[in-house]
Amino acid sequence: VQGGDAVWEGLRVYDGRVFKLEEHLDRLVASARAMAFASIPSKNEVQQALEEEDFALDRVDLALDMQDAFVPTGAATDEYRCYPMTWPEATDKFAVGFGVRPGDNKLVHHVIAYVAPPDRANRVAELDAQDERPGYECFGGPGFGGFPRWLGAWAPGGPAVIYPEGTGLRVEAGSVVVLQMHYYTEGNEDRTDLTGIDVKLEDSVEREAFIVPFTNPL
Repeated sequence: VQGGDAVWEGLRVYDGRVFKLEEHLDRLVASARAMAFASIPSKNEVQQALEEEDFALDRVDLALDMQDAFVPTGAATDEYRCYPMTWPEATDKFAVGFGVRPGDNKLVHHVIAYVAPPDRANRVAELDAQDERPGYECFGGPGFGGFPRWLGAWAPGGPAVIYPEGTGLRVEAGSVVVLQMHYYTEGNEDRTDLTGIDVKLEDSVEREAFIVPFTNPL
């Protein structure tokens, strides 16, 4: 494990353009100077790197979409909803790339895609059936028990991700993808969302990978 200092900016992208890019670059450079970094890229260098970034997968082998639109209830400013998506592959596959197609950027705060293995698929169906609205409420996690595996995650401005070469996330045949959506609904009560995900697949990889969130206890 390596440690170090860093500065960063969260960017929103609308119609392929970064919102208020100049202001973000000014603040990024000022933060780097405040940290007394020895080498600081120029704003032009950072902008060029952003323009070269590919925000989409180079190949999409599987596209999954929410079947029913999210409609805000107006009862809360934040809503967490989970949407089950049937994994259609007949054999085990490895996800080597992941991307999100948000339906409404103003509603979607962030997305986490979990994989419910075949032995948890019935529990996901139960949770879905118990909620009268499309999907089910799922603050804090997908709710199907065990140690939920991640397929990928996304927040506004984030590009599609290609996982390290030679690695992939195993998804068993018969699994269910559970798309956890965090919606920010204040001022957006008249909007709706239909989000989808794109996955790049391989039949085999050199090393099976896992996405494991952790917190530094210090």
